[in-house]
Amino acid sequence: MIDIPETAQRNIAALYEKDERAVALLHLGERDALLTISAGGELYTARRIDVSAGDARAAAERERFDAHERLLLEVQRSLDHFERQFGAIAVARLMLAPEAGESGLLEHFRDNLGVPIARVRLAEVLEVPGGEIARDAEWRLFHLIGASLRHEAAAL
Repeated sequence: MIDIPETAQRNIAALYEKDERAVALLHLGERDALLTISAGGELYTARRIDVSAGDARAAAERERFDAHERLLLEVQRSLDHFERQFGAIAVARLMLAPEAGESGLLEHFRDNLGVPIARVRLAEVLEVPGGEIARDAEWRLFHLIGASLRHEAAAL
């Protein structure tokens, strides 16, 4: 079986699922952002957004704000679409994947998004030798770590 970023991200989101509610997870990559929504270990929605980690950390305040607003709009649209399509499953929260550097996106979302938001901390949900993973390593290896969490059940 080959893992793709969407299923690897679902594997990490599953670590944060509670009470039959969905978890949205947003990862900012080098070229774009990936938003997934999953529940019960199943991937329901995956969406690429044309905003990169570099855009979200732009040196110019106006460019950074514009990137945050584009992400906010696309995340809100995706959450609204999910709610219309799967009304019986509520999104409990949005998890923001580790970032390469501080962007201020978490605070922007907390101020403007109607769902609770938290940051993914892999050392809190995984057994990590030494108890910590460097922020840059968490960001670079995020999908690789997610792929390593794949669980297969044998069906007869």
